[in-house]
Parts: sequence; C-alpha cells; structure tokens
Amino acid sequence: MKRYKQSMLLKNIVIMTGVLISVGDVYAQQVAGWIEKAMLVDDGIVLKAKLDTGADNSSLNAAGYTIVKKDGGKWASFKLTNYAGDSVDITKRIVRFTKIKRKNLPAKRRPVIKIAICIGDVNKTVEVNLADRSNYKYQLLIGRSFLKQSILVDSFIKYSHEPTCKAGNAVNTQ
Repeated sequence: MKRYKQSMLLKNIVIMTGVLISVGDVYAQQVAGWIEKAMLVDDGIVLKAKLDTGADNSSLNAAGYTIVKKDGGKWASFKLTNYAGDSVDITKRIVRFTKIKRKNLPAKRRPVIKIAICIGDVNKTVEVNLADRSNYKYQLLIGRSFLKQSILVDSFIKYSHEPTCKAGNAVNTQ
C-alpha cells in the first residue's frame, strides 16, 4: 500500500508540474499530450501534430512536393497550409531517401529533410520524411527521434503546450 501511495504522489506531481525528473538521469522531460501544436521554427508556421511513440521518425505533409537539383544536391520544394489557413513555401535540401515499409503494399521511397520543430519549449532539428498526409487528420507526425530525452507523451491529454520558441531561432541537435 505504501508503494501505491508513493506512485500516486509522483503521478500527481507530474500532472501538476508537467515535468518528470527521472532519478539517476541528468535530464528532465516535458510531459505533453498525444496531440500538440508544433511550430516549424524556420518558417514560423504552427501545425497540429500527433506525437507517436511507435514511430521511429517524424513525417510531414508535403503533398505535391517537387525535387530539383541545385547547388550540387537535391532539394524538395512544397507548399504547406495549416489548420488556420496560413501558408508557407518550403524548400529544403534532401539529406537522404528512406524506404517506408507498408503492410500488404510495396515499400515506398520518401525524401528526408532536416527541419527545426518546437513543441512547448523543446526546440530540435530532426530528420523528417516527406509524405502525402492530406488524408490524415494531423499534418505532422512526431516520432521518437524528436521525443527522446525531451518529451514524455501522456495519452490522456491534448494541446497541453503552445510552442514557445521564437520563429527563425532553430537549434541544431541532429
């Protein structure tokens, strides 16, 4: 019974503060909901994002992207419009291509770009694959490569944080 009370006390502290400090670890993690608002820092646009602990990497809606060769590399260009109707044109260097495994379908090849994302006060530059997510409810899927050592996902809450990072103030972490 004593262990149960200690567990409930820790749970209440996490819920009240939004922060879990892991014993033995040197980092504190922000607790966020499974759906949050995320800012693409370089472009200043805010998207609704699904935080998916089952996904290795993140994926961004880039329906109709085009690939062009310039400056000795390949670049992806696309237009992104958020839930509020705000639009930005994005052009990023492709860092690699990845194959996405699909159930009962052949693997699909997708371009991967690096992009700075902010959720709450967590600002990271991570690799994101480009996909047509227009049939999905959320334009941005956040995977473990962004979440690790910074965000714990609480599947009972949504929209617990507004992005607090300043647009154009990207942090290079990957």
